[in-house]
Amino acid sequence: MDYRSSDFQALVESVVKPQAIAEYPNEAVWFLTSSGLRKVANVSKTPEKTFEVSAVDTLSASKEGLLAVLHSHTDWYECPSLDDMVSQSS
Repeated sequence: MDYRSSDFQALVESVVKPQAIAEYPNEAVWFLTSSGLRKVANVSKTPEKTFEVSAVDTLSASKEGLLAVLHSHTDWYECPSLDDMVSQSS
């Protein structure tokens, strides 16, 4: 799914934003796979600052054709953080 598409933007507005708001002050995490969008548990020891996903969820998403990882930023700008940019290049 192209992140610039209206379908993706509608998915973010209707599903991701409300779930992110409900998770506040913790970061919320989703996997976008070939099967669709799925919220996963943030198992970070500091979920209000960062996110971490279990190996089981990651493996499951990989088997489903992982396309992207989405996560909320708490008390941060609506743009990728430095950590996001670094992880995209690895």
